[in-house]
Amino acid sequence: MKRENVKIELIEPYFDVKTPESIARMAGGKVVVMMPSVGGKPEITDYFKLFDYDIAILTQAFQQTPVRTQMEIVSVSSILPFLASLILTGIHAYLGVHVVERGVIFVDLALGADCGSGGHHGDFWSAWTPRG
Repeated sequence: MKRENVKIELIEPYFDVKTPESIARMAGGKVVVMMPSVGGKPEITDYFKLFDYDIAILTQAFQQTPVRTQMEIVSVSSILPFLASLILTGIHAYLGVHVVERGVIFVDLALGADCGSGGHHGDFWSAWTPRG
């Protein structure tokens, strides 16, 4: 985290926060717990609220984390494709629910959603992986 000037760690709620918080504390960063699905918090009742919640906590974390160097600006700007992929995944999930409600099931829709999910995770983590 120090070498790449990463200031924010994203984790999901079913992981223990002790280790990420210890790493973030040593590197001067912050841990953000992202909700992975609807129902993760009582106020998250649909996909739109899920994305609103996750984007709001990410925005708050970036606002609380000062950007000091050019490297940190690059790290912050690399989150934009990740956010775009979250929005696209949400749109596909929303539309997919309506397709399934009509009794039409397309295997390629499920495969596309799964590939999109893996793609945005891969893009995100490759941007934050230390290089050396």
